[in-house]
Amino acid sequence: MITRPSEAQEELSWVVALFYFKSAKYRDLVEFWERQGIPIAPATEEDVAAFERSLGIRLPDEFRRYLLEVSGTGPNGDREYFDFYSLFGLKLGSEKPWIAMGDGSLFTAPAHFRPEDFLIFADYLQICYAYAIRIRGDASQIGEVVHWGTTAYSPICTSFRVFIDLYLADDPRLHDIKALS
Repeated sequence: MITRPSEAQEELSWVVALFYFKSAKYRDLVEFWERQGIPIAPATEEDVAAFERSLGIRLPDEFRRYLLEVSGTGPNGDREYFDFYSLFGLKLGSEKPWIAMGDGSLFTAPAHFRPEDFLIFADYLQICYAYAIRIRGDASQIGEVVHWGTTAYSPICTSFRVFIDLYLADDPRLHDIKALS
């Protein structure tokens, strides 16, 4: 005999389903970091909304969701020396000038490049170079992830989720050496 679940059981089922749906997007990243002992401390909706107001923008959806579900590796980074910043460690490109090697005079960027259009969200080997996401500009480029601190404008991928997939696979595109020389 099948019995109808109680109202409390139905509500609990919805909560469980909502939790699973919400965290499914970055579940692989959470599990990867948890295996390394990295504490997961998501940002709150209120903090993300306040950050967006301070910038006068809405963050790209995939990146916003990442902040709400994961939000960085903490101060020690991961075992491969990647440090993903929490919401409170994010910096506009204009706050972390693009300086490559020496005086940065070898840097080349497209005419439409503006540092304030990028948000730096992670670095490698204590800022040997960093990674930034485009938060302003042409709608088709919002969410693009680029190397930051290299001698050439070096896009990596067109979305933050693709960047996370590359990171989890230890893809060589995250260490584009030709852009560093």
